[in-house]
Amino acid sequence: MSAPSQTIPVVDLGPYLAGEPGAMERTAGELRFALTEIGFYFIVNHGVPDALIRETFRQAARFHAQPLDRKMDVRIDRHNVGYLPMRGDTLRTSTVQTVTKANLNEALFVARDLPTDHPEVRVDRRFRSANRWPQDLPGFRESIVSYCDTLERLVQKLVPLYAVVQQRAPPETLSRIIAANSILNALFIVAAAAFGAAVLALGVSVPHLLLLTALLNAGVAAYIYSLVPEFLLRFIAWLLVHTVYRLDERGLDNIPEEGAALLVCNHVSFVDALVISAACHRPIRFVMERAIFSAPLINVLARGMKAVPITAKKEDHEVYERAFASVARELADGQLVCIFPEGHLTPDGTIGAFRPGLMRILAQTPVPVIPVALSGLWGSLFSRRTRSVWRRLPRKLWARVRIAAGAPVSPGEASPEMLHERVAALCADQAGAHTAS
Repeated sequence: MSAPSQTIPVVDLGPYLAGEPGAMERTAGELRFALTEIGFYFIVNHGVPDALIRETFRQAARFHAQPLDRKMDVRIDRHNVGYLPMRGDTLRTSTVQTVTKANLNEALFVARDLPTDHPEVRVDRRFRSANRWPQDLPGFRESIVSYCDTLERLVQKLVPLYAVVQQRAPPETLSRIIAANSILNALFIVAAAAFGAAVLALGVSVPHLLLLTALLNAGVAAYIYSLVPEFLLRFIAWLLVHTVYRLDERGLDNIPEEGAALLVCNHVSFVDALVISAACHRPIRFVMERAIFSAPLINVLARGMKAVPITAKKEDHEVYERAFASVARELADGQLVCIFPEGHLTPDGTIGAFRPGLMRILAQTPVPVIPVALSGLWGSLFSRRTRSVWRRLPRKLWARVRIAAGAPVSPGEASPEMLHERVAALCADQAGAHTAS
């Protein structure tokens, strides 16, 4: 993107938020230009309703139209929330000259709206206080909170976009990021050394110091897991699958690097979702039969990976409809969604007919369809080849499991019959390649 240096760029978020193919890369390029060459930018088609924006401006005008003494009732506090009057503060952060003049604007600062009984509010933690709201402006608080919540949801959707901006940064920018990371690593090393010296000075033995360090690391790991459980669970799935099986991957570059797509796959075993997740580096939202979703071990992984349980419509209509709504929402957010259109595990190792539910998904959110085929899992402990668990025990370690992805199919061309043929052809190709090898 090129623009005169005096022009503030306008970044259109519409295609990115709609999950259009290639939109993330294009939008990230525009953002990178705005951030590195200009320093400012406007956004359009951001999804924040115009009516909500106008209402927020109206409420701000209501507040500032009050007499000064009313506004001073909620004067800014040490948590930086509340009303800042004109000439109420002086920012002394300039390295060019000494700043002596007070600010010539007034503002009302609000943060995330915490209740007064929130634990961090009760202990008066810095910058984690309840907001200071005017008491005589009905509807003011509700409107402002609604606006802030809407912007927070928008920002959450933009996090992957900013990650791409940094990931695809030019070498000169990337070097600064690596340097900053190295500095942080050095600081933590120094802090750890100081911590070790202090603990040893208190008479703690080296084994106990190692135990204490391990416990602290476990606590940090648990905290990180609570923030992003999906990545840890995907890593666990990768370890489990690659420990038990040898994966033969073919055509996975057909799965897009970004943007929404619907993966359709044959259903061979209870661990199909884990195998596909281990083979694909992008997070995938799986639509699972509720019986499989509820299995003890799989349930923990499925919930953490945001899988979507589904049942037959006649069995539980509410769960059935909720599943389609969840799929539409995930695809609209640009995620990969994988379905097993047979609707159940294969009872005989063949690929059953694909149900028409996938056409409802494509009608609601038209996205490219990626046929995916699994083979090598039939007859395993996790399949339904026989009711006897003993007869399903593995006869050799590291059995070969094959996964293949075909070329994308446009939503207008897709049909259950055609996708069934594509998946069956991929399975046949895998069988032929295995025989030849």
